[in-house]
Order: sequence, then structure tokens, then C-alpha cells
Amino acid sequence: MADLSQMILMNGQSRTLHIYYQSGHERRLVMDSDKHTVLYTVHRNGSKPHMSIYRASINGSQEYLIGTASFEHFGSDIDVVMGNINVGMKKEGFM
Repeated sequence: MADLSQMILMNGQSRTLHIYYQSGHERRLVMDSDKHTVLYTVHRNGSKPHMSIYRASINGSQEYLIGTASFEHFGSDIDVVMGNINVGMKKEGFM
């Protein structure tokens, strides 16, 4: 598992999250700063939606789908759906 630490800002406070890759790059775990608490899992798919984002299971419950992302292969559009809200995004520069 690769650890890609990311800083996020919440209520003016910085917080480090850790992203670990599993199963190659098919699955990612977003871990809290303690590196033990799984907050989210992200599954990569070969077709739309290309990414499915799940809230981690709590007390043995099932993971809960909270959003999806789809990418245009030959364009810059990114379609993100979180809950019932559609968010359109665009890539900028070379990625």
C-alpha cells in the first residue's frame, strides 16, 4: 500500500489524511491521521462511473455509497454526483 498523505483544512484547522492503494490501483482507502481509522473507500471502475466513493462501514454496517465521478476520456469534463447533487468540473492543464 502506498501512503499519499494529503492535508485538508477544516474549520481553520489543518488535518492530514492518508490515502492507501489496494489491489493495484483499483481500490483506495482514505484514512484518518491516526493511519488506522478508515473514513472512505474509493473503487475505480473501467466504465462509467469511473470512481465510486463509499463512507466506511461503522460498527459492522455496510459501506454506504456517497458519490460517483465520471471522466471524459478525450475531453476535460468531470461529472461528480454527491448525494443528489450534480457537480460539473473541468480538468485544467496536462494530467
